[in-house]
Amino acid sequence: MARALKADGHDVSIAPLYLPLVMEEEDDLAVRRVFFGGINVLLEQRVAIYRRIPPLVRRALDARPLLTWLARRRGSTRASDLGPMTVS
Repeated sequence: MARALKADGHDVSIAPLYLPLVMEEEDDLAVRRVFFGGINVLLEQRVAIYRRIPPLVRRALDARPLLTWLARRRGSTRASDLGPMTVS
């Protein structure tokens, strides 16, 4: 869809929110930066004390290799778990 929009002259970017995009081939439309580290978001939602964790630990959990490994695990996301996180 993004390529079709770009072919029609639109300015398009694919921006990953929680995990890096896992694509079979490099795509010039994909933004490499992850806006919300998926591990941090999940822990903030489920573990109240996690909000007091030092920034160094948070940055370590946002490491691209760790997030890429997690993104490659197919089936690791259940839609029923995403509702409360989306609302918050």
